[in-house]
Amino acid sequence: MTKSACVVVGMLVVLAGSMGRAVAAEREPVDAFVASVVEAINGKNLEHRRALLHPASLPCADTEPDSFYRFMVDEQSKDPIPAGSTWKVAPVSPDQPLPSSDKFDYPIRPTHTLQIDFDLTPRRSKRLVLQLVHDGDRWFEMTACARAQTADGVRLRRQLAGPRAERVRALVATMPPALRAELVALVQAGRRDDAVRRYQAAMHEDPAWAVEVVEQLSPR
Repeated sequence: MTKSACVVVGMLVVLAGSMGRAVAAEREPVDAFVASVVEAINGKNLEHRRALLHPASLPCADTEPDSFYRFMVDEQSKDPIPAGSTWKVAPVSPDQPLPSSDKFDYPIRPTHTLQIDFDLTPRRSKRLVLQLVHDGDRWFEMTACARAQTADGVRLRRQLAGPRAERVRALVATMPPALRAELVALVQAGRRDDAVRRYQAAMHEDPAWAVEVVEQLSPR
């Protein structure tokens, strides 16, 4: 190899090393931000989650007990995100239509989405998709403002959920011990659908109730 060729190769190696360090440095802030999001979700802490929002989103993040934001955070925090989860951050095209824009008003346009995938059981998985804003050198979560009709619908759903949850708890509490043990074994084996069918057949309950009963027996 000639001296000039060695110089070129050396420059390419240095350039590649610099690019690698630049990519790593660029990724570090988003890694830390995603870790903060996961920690806030697993901690079920509304204020910690709210602290990750872009300032423009704060008016949409009402903390009242019947607010849409609290409902959304509670729903996303139902299942803890395990250490083996996978995630990716993807850019949002400037001309990409915003999801459910007929039900929500966006105080700021999201620049990225964060997708988190994790397993609940060997046969069940869950995916969370959050909207992000990369503003300057910082990352933020973005939440949209629920329009009145959307917020009212969620409020009604929560009001109806109370009596329904009470009945599900009663069904679980009065279940024959042998049937409960059988269902738990099916759930632990990843056969959740079989557990639903077994409960429905044994107790002659509606499929929707059977699903909720088995959900109560599923590990959290």
